[in-house]
Amino acid sequence: MVGVEETKRNALQRFYASGDLHFATFSCYRRRPYLGTVPARNCFIKILDEVRSRHGFALLGYVLMPEHVHLLMGEPAYSNPSKVLQVVKQ
Repeated sequence: MVGVEETKRNALQRFYASGDLHFATFSCYRRRPYLGTVPARNCFIKILDEVRSRHGFALLGYVLMPEHVHLLMGEPAYSNPSKVLQVVKQ
């Protein structure tokens, strides 16, 4: 029998390679407003474009807020959305 803790830990399922769009939201470290200036946002957009080109995914839209980001993206040709977001956040 699977314990309650085990069930909660495995409750999140990710489905890739279905050709669907993915909506992702993530926060800056400790929800600090690291994207609160124009140069910081421009830097983030440049990095996002480099990662998009390298991993081959469609970027349909994005919203940059001072402390978090929303992305609407297609599936990457060379990876999965989780890996792409990991690269963007690093």
